[in-house]
Amino acid sequence: MKPNLSMEAAYQTFLNDVYKKIDHKAISPDDKRLYQSAHVCDTFGELMTPSVFKLLSKIPLKKDDIFLDLGSGLGRLALTVYLGTSIKKVIGVEGAHVYFAQSQQILEDLQSSLPELFKQ
Repeated sequence: MKPNLSMEAAYQTFLNDVYKKIDHKAISPDDKRLYQSAHVCDTFGELMTPSVFKLLSKIPLKKDDIFLDLGSGLGRLALTVYLGTSIKKVIGVEGAHVYFAQSQQILEDLQSSLPELFKQ
């Protein structure tokens, strides 16, 4: 997949709008101690849309493939792969419950406002 620059910009603008109300630093000190004791990484970072498209252009994805994002954070990578490919399934796994809860809220908001994206 090799999108043009305007497509990348459109994805970036769309995702920035989707994620604008999310608190990226929402992990409480108590959660931080819990994650450290359980050896769960609570460091937040993400790939931006142009980097995701570059990654996808290097991976020969097929219709029956499944994409697994371990440490999916707020789900931006998983959502970009879901929207930008026609693969069978996209799965995000996140150990920090605050990020997982926020990613689920984003997914619910998108499913409610844009149900046609989730018909399959």
